[in-house]
Amino acid sequence: MAEIVADSDTGLKNVEFVDDAVLLGARHDRDARGLIHLNIAWQLKAGWRPLRSIYVCDKNGQIVRQIGANKDLFERSTGAETIVDYIGLTPDQTKSGACIAAGLYDPVGKTVGR
Repeated sequence: MAEIVADSDTGLKNVEFVDDAVLLGARHDRDARGLIHLNIAWQLKAGWRPLRSIYVCDKNGQIVRQIGANKDLFERSTGAETIVDYIGLTPDQTKSGACIAAGLYDPVGKTVGR
């Protein structure tokens, strides 16, 4: 986890998502096959169990593709630990986009940050 935070751009460190979560850091790399590997470190408020979605956005920040929601990622969280989220994106999933965004949602679907 410390490597993810250390390798993160300044704008991707300690980003608060309302009062419910903190993005501690995020980094990415691309392998020889073109697969993008995202590593995201999260800290949640105690008791909150959000869904996490990944989006591909165009150059204007508009969502052009949703890459599913992960409902199990935070299920066992107590809120006291750091959770590392590992995501792999194929070239086909990202070919129409200019950037990648993450969104957190409470179980009833309210967006809390992106």
